[in-house]
Amino acid sequence: MKASPGSPPKARGWILGAGAQGRVVAAIWRRAEPERELAFVDDNASLWDSEVSGCRVMGGFQTLSDVVRPNDKAIVAIGNNNARTEAAKRLSPLVPLANVIDPSAVLMPGSSLGVGVLVGPQAVIHTGARIGNHVIVNTGAIVEHDCIVEEGAALSPGVRMAGRVHIGRNAFLATGATLVGRVRIGDGAIVGAGAVVTTDVPAGSLTYGVPARVIREANAEDWKRLF
Repeated sequence: MKASPGSPPKARGWILGAGAQGRVVAAIWRRAEPERELAFVDDNASLWDSEVSGCRVMGGFQTLSDVVRPNDKAIVAIGNNNARTEAAKRLSPLVPLANVIDPSAVLMPGSSLGVGVLVGPQAVIHTGARIGNHVIVNTGAIVEHDCIVEEGAALSPGVRMAGRVHIGRNAFLATGATLVGRVRIGDGAIVGAGAVVTTDVPAGSLTYGVPARVIREANAEDWKRLF
């Protein structure tokens, strides 16, 4: 439906990144705020003026400085944790950051979110849990009571965290990982799919297995395979 003459333009939701993570964000944001007009920005010039998931790719990152409207919001949709947090530093001065939360997700009273957070379908964030800026809580992930998830971390689909778990900055938990209560995952660590974590995981390590054990230091190839 077109706006009536003289009415203000619709607020936009800007999605920085038109790849797979961007399509996920668009699908959730459309459910959460169907009245908001969604658009992508992406530095890949081959995507400019195309459509991704029914949303126009308006141009590169610098496009935002010219086209942001009042009440616009934005989120970084980049899967790689380090790249997402770095991009957010560029984005935040230009447009307010949004939290994109699927309507089926459960955020219990007493939980808290930073900014630029994505919460997927059927995810649960329980009372006392604290989610930092630019965190991904993906489909069906459970963040139990009093957990802390620091900035830039990513919880893949089906991750299960018992109470008082602490996830470090930019850590990555792969699909179906299970964490017993009170364990700590260090900054930048990778926990493999299906792992059962019963002890603390060092920063920057690659850990997997049942029970999980530290394999070695995570490297660039490990991160490349994740995304």
